[in-house]
Amino acid sequence: MRNLCVPCHRIHNDTYWKYSLYRTVYGEKYGYFCSLWFKPSKPEFVPPRVKEQRNEFAKSLLQPTRGGEWSKEYIDAFGTKNLNITEKEARNAKPVWKDILPSQWEKSK
Repeated sequence: MRNLCVPCHRIHNDTYWKYSLYRTVYGEKYGYFCSLWFKPSKPEFVPPRVKEQRNEFAKSLLQPTRGGEWSKEYIDAFGTKNLNITEKEARNAKPVWKDILPSQWEKSK
């Protein structure tokens, strides 16, 4: 959600906003504070069912390349049958999707 952050003096995106009272030389006003200025009190609650589904369907997120590099995760999951890739390129593939895959995905393949 985009809002004007009172302390930052700019409009930007943030997941957690706090609508709170603040003081100015002209009196008290209400405004939005981004999460840089306070600690969100509630962490995201993810039910166990959703965590299991993230692991179960993680393979559906994979793509063969990212930024021009071949994906080791994709090659391990689906093989090189439908890819136009040499053996050397397949051996030199790097894990390029590790930032979006769940941490348990490697164990559950």
